Amino acid sequence: MRGETVSTGLRATLATFIVALLMATIPAASQVTSARPSRQATSIGAPARGTNIRPDGPATGIPAAPPATSIRPADEDELLWNFGNGTDGSGPQGGLIVDAGGNIYGTTYSGGKYGGGTVFGLTYVDGVWQEFILWSFGGTGDGIQPNGTLIFDSSGNLWGTTYGGGEYGLGTVFEVYYHEGVWYEVVQYSFQGNDKGKHDGRNPLGGLAVDSYGIFWGTTEFGGEYDEGTGFQFYYLGGKWNYAKLWDLGCEGMGCIGDEAENPTGELLIQETEDDEYFYGTSLNGGEEDAGAVFSLLQDDINGDFYDVTLLSFRTDEGPPVGGVIMVEDHLYGMTERGGTHDSGIVYDLSRLGHGRVLHNFGRKYDGINPLGRLFYFGDGFLYGTTSGGGQYGFGTVFQLSLGGGADTVLYSFQGPDDDGSSPSGSVTFCTDAGLLCGTTSGGGKYNGGTVFALYTF
Repeated sequence: MRGETVSTGLRATLATFIVALLMATIPAASQVTSARPSRQATSIGAPARGTNIRPDGPATGIPAAPPATSIRPADEDELLWNFGNGTDGSGPQGGLIVDAGGNIYGTTYSGGKYGGGTVFGLTYVDGVWQEFILWSFGGTGDGIQPNGTLIFDSSGNLWGTTYGGGEYGLGTVFEVYYHEGVWYEVVQYSFQGNDKGKHDGRNPLGGLAVDSYGIFWGTTEFGGEYDEGTGFQFYYLGGKWNYAKLWDLGCEGMGCIGDEAENPTGELLIQETEDDEYFYGTSLNGGEEDAGAVFSLLQDDINGDFYDVTLLSFRTDEGPPVGGVIMVEDHLYGMTERGGTHDSGIVYDLSRLGHGRVLHNFGRKYDGINPLGRLFYFGDGFLYGTTSGGGQYGFGTVFQLSLGGGADTVLYSFQGPDDDGSSPSGSVTFCTDAGLLCGTTSGGGKYNGGTVFALYTF
């Protein structure tokens, strides 16, 4: 349950990080595109450019699945839902989001009416948590396998990506919204990959990020000019939603630096100032040793082209990074799935001056191993996250780590199948009450389809 402080040098490109933080030239989003007008939920009917809009009917929940009950006293932790019963979803991999009323939303990678995954909601009614399936993926032209964290737009509609499916079978951008008592889905974009010279990317391995102008930003794991992934923008203009590929990851031939990021994973991080927007992401491959990288997105002042700059190249004994990064006080924090002292993953810190260091090595006795999600910070001086394995029972953990690094605190060890879940792979967030940390496990639970859990941190 306890790790150790290690301050070995993660190799960062100092000059490029200073450029990214101090001299970035990405204009405000209003300069890139026209901002999307506010759209009320009651006016949403026809898709802007969807390949299907298929109502499942009113959200009625899953009669076959019993209401969630607390598996332990509420002042310790709770199991909010068991996935995998009947036509319920199964195998959640992304994080959760919470609306102003305390309702929880997320996705499952598989299961549902058509087997392609679900968008689900959890609401607290009469003392128990109840689940409602908002959408089942997998119908004709629909996406399948959602694996990122959902986001809200300004009207409260849900947006996300699917790794597969869509018109070309290479993934989608989708919107789910509520209209007159019914939940609907719109496939707003189907990725085409390199079909017919499109080169627009394929298989997004993470959700979307949205800026204050209502413009969505994302990446694909593959596709593009070098088939190493792309970065894209999705904006509302001219009465419809528009897709624009902004840049290609990877590089070939003359002019390549040799440390380019390849195969991005996780959601982009957007940091906005009064004058500019700054974008950061992680990649599974690329960098100096092809073990992954942290990168920033810049825009050329002269021709307007977007390009990525590698801020941090991981060594083969440190990477690859997973889940994207978060920023706290001008420091970027993230995790790797493997590497470190015990080859079980690390938590890393990248400062404004380009200094990289390892805050924690996973893998000591009863410590977690192999994190897959994104870190979470609430402002209390601690980072929170999950590991997909390790812990007291070997099925993963929820942990807390000081921003200064050192030994982590294992807040909870999962007990696996037929119990509280196993292999959490998404991020955690506070929900319903301050201090109540919520997340998902991709396996285990009563039906071995994963769970939604809540854990008090005080």
